[in-house]
Amino acid sequence: MVGAPIALQETFKTIIKSSRKIYEANNDKTNLMYIDMLEKMDSTSAEYYSYAFAHAMQNGFYSPKKKSDEAKAISSNASKDPNFQYVSKMTIDAPQGFLKNENYTSIDLHADLTSMVKAKFKIYGLYGKEDGLYSVDQVNRLQDIIGVEQMLYLDNCSHSVFIDQQKQFIDFLKSKLK
Repeated sequence: MVGAPIALQETFKTIIKSSRKIYEANNDKTNLMYIDMLEKMDSTSAEYYSYAFAHAMQNGFYSPKKKSDEAKAISSNASKDPNFQYVSKMTIDAPQGFLKNENYTSIDLHADLTSMVKAKFKIYGLYGKEDGLYSVDQVNRLQDIIGVEQMLYLDNCSHSVFIDQQKQFIDFLKSKLK
């Protein structure tokens, strides 16, 4: 599981709480008003998750505060690929289709993961400490389920673990997938 959601309602609460702190620190009354409105919305709606993720993007929750030289090079090289336009452009069709066909906003995988571990499935978690989508408590709860040895929680790393800390990401996978 690489920066994967475990319980999206917890993720939304983390985003909102962290965004609120930023807006309060900046005395940003406009965005505080939007957060107040967001907290009153149906938390299972497409609008709710769209606005929550918009605040996450606006507040830099998907990127580490300081990108490593390796991450900068990977991003630069990727942007030169002619197919990059398809990766970098998101339309509303995919999220709406996903929402229509899945209970996306209410995903909670804790029970499933616990069952899988009991059934001896190997599950690994790779997360960045600067990933603003997940609180430390969320990552610790996952670690409690899958085990300390199965978890890699990286410094100077956000949501794109495989880019932000690619060497550590690959080394961890090599060590586990022998």
